[in-house]
Order: sequence, then C-alpha cells, then structure tokens
Amino acid sequence: MKGLGWDEENWESRKDFYKEIKWIAKARKVPESSIELDVNHPVGEIVIFIDGAYWGYLDSAFYDFMEHGIDKYGYFEAWLK
Repeated sequence: MKGLGWDEENWESRKDFYKEIKWIAKARKVPESSIELDVNHPVGEIVIFIDGAYWGYLDSAFYDFMEHGIDKYGYFEAWLK
C-alpha cells in the first residue's frame, strides 16, 4: 500500500476514526483499507489520503458535510461523484 504505511499510529487512527473511515469509504466507493489518516501531519489537521493521494482534512467542514450534508464551501461536491 502506498502512503503512510501501517505503523502503530496508523492502526490507532483507524480505531479512533472508525466512523469517519467507514463514511469516506462509502461516499468515495473505495475499500476502507485504501484510506489512511495522518494524525500528525505538519499542517496541524488530520489529513485524509486515499490510495496515497491527498483528499482533504477531518475538520469542521468535513463533519458538517458528513453529519448534516452541509457543504458550505463547496469542497465536497466531488466526493459524491
């Protein structure tokens, strides 16, 4: 698998963000195993990678979209295609 690799920290993030990973996999129609979260990214946000490619952040805009379908900034329109 490309990307961050499967160290202990990535296993922990999979447990801590299980609901988010399940939702991303369903929304993007990808296997859960292709999703990695970098909890210690230098930008200070939790960064989403799918198959090693950057896909965004787990931030307040993400949760607004995931939980309420609100895409205030238009970031997530492409996620559902």
